[in-house]
Amino acid sequence: RGEVIQTILEVMGIPTAIKIASPFSDVPDSHAYAKAITTAYAFGLVSGDSAPDGKALNVFRPNDPINRAEVSKIIALVKEVMRK
Repeated sequence: RGEVIQTILEVMGIPTAIKIASPFSDVPDSHAYAKAITTAYAFGLVSGDSAPDGKALNVFRPNDPINRAEVSKIIALVKEVMRK
């Protein structure tokens, strides 16, 4: 998921040098795609959810696979952001 976010932002020319802490409990600032994920969050392209075990809140699951529907939604939101 993190790598896909990074790729989408790169293709769209959106810089990932945002200077805010990750809002997700499972995306430490040291994660390879933390800046891309945090940038996508700041632009409203992604949001968190609960962990499958229900114990952790606001997780992103950066190393999990991403499905086509999620990618489609992100691309639609990117296009919306780019129009502004």
